Amino acid sequence: MALSRTEEWAKAKEFVTEHADELRELDSPSALFKYCEKKRHGGKSLWPKVRTELRKQLSIDLDQMRADAAQALADKARHLSDSAADAPTVELYTSGELIEKPSRDDEDDIEIVPVFAIADAGGNPVWFNSVHPKDREKITDELAVATDAARKAVWLAGQVRDNQGLEMVRVVIHHNHPGLDADAITRSGVKHLVAVTLSHVDDPADNPATAICLDAHGYRDWHEHRLSDLLSTPAPTGR
Repeated sequence: MALSRTEEWAKAKEFVTEHADELRELDSPSALFKYCEKKRHGGKSLWPKVRTELRKQLSIDLDQMRADAAQALADKARHLSDSAADAPTVELYTSGELIEKPSRDDEDDIEIVPVFAIADAGGNPVWFNSVHPKDREKITDELAVATDAARKAVWLAGQVRDNQGLEMVRVVIHHNHPGLDADAITRSGVKHLVAVTLSHVDDPADNPATAICLDAHGYRDWHEHRLSDLLSTPAPTGR
């Protein structure tokens, strides 16, 4: 039988009190939620009350934790950008498009499939494919698929850095979607030690990745490309 609101508040209060020591040791909203969910206190109705009790009893404010984490990440991204001014550079073109393709379930039906492409500085294809089916529910418009392509380019630059044994790299991403969130893309480079610069291409015809998205058949895996070739400026040490 479902608990009343009063019973849920009492349950949330008791839970936070009982597990206070463990909860204080968790340092992120996701870690807190996972812990509460594991203890069966992460339900849609109960979780907001647990959040409130965390704030009241333990002064743990999840919204403030998120804001602090976002600010810390932004600071790291700025520091990385300043430090990487003379770092080896990877230059890439990216594009994400929504393409009509025959349905996987019925060849007579058409489905809209998000596809991405990444090309090197010379316009040669490096990596292109359809977005993985498990990710398609959250990639349903042109901005989302363009963002996905840019994030993949950041990740790929991180692979170049790791492959070449570099402390950090810069990546210049040429793209043609004006709505990309530059700050979010820049922050995504922090964990890969990649400083990000976005360069908007006004005419899609000047972006070779767009033609690859629209015209290429099948797919190309980034493993097929020699990663050292993606460095536009030489690395002081390489393999």
